[in-house]
Amino acid sequence: MKADRQKTEARKLKCPDSFVFPDGREWLEGADWNDRRFELLVRCHGQCENIIKGRRCWRECADPHHVELRSIKRDDRLPNLLALCRPCHRALDKLQREAKRNKR
Repeated sequence: MKADRQKTEARKLKCPDSFVFPDGREWLEGADWNDRRFELLVRCHGQCENIIKGRRCWRECADPHHVELRSIKRDDRLPNLLALCRPCHRALDKLQREAKRNKR
């Protein structure tokens, strides 16, 4: 799928490699990705957003995690991202890989 030039220009992205797909998904690189990571950090107040047994993880967040796998349908919009600590990120990635494998 190619970039939507009008939507990309309207977003005023900083990096020439960043763009918006026709369906609204974003592909962010460089400064645009760094800005999105900062937005995520502000949203989560620096704390992991994973919920374990009904409680939010208490660790400091370290990594952005794509809810919809990047390899399946790249979408760097904020609603598709979770701020996770490293242990939670590894655990969720493992679950997603297993689910993907079981679908085949």
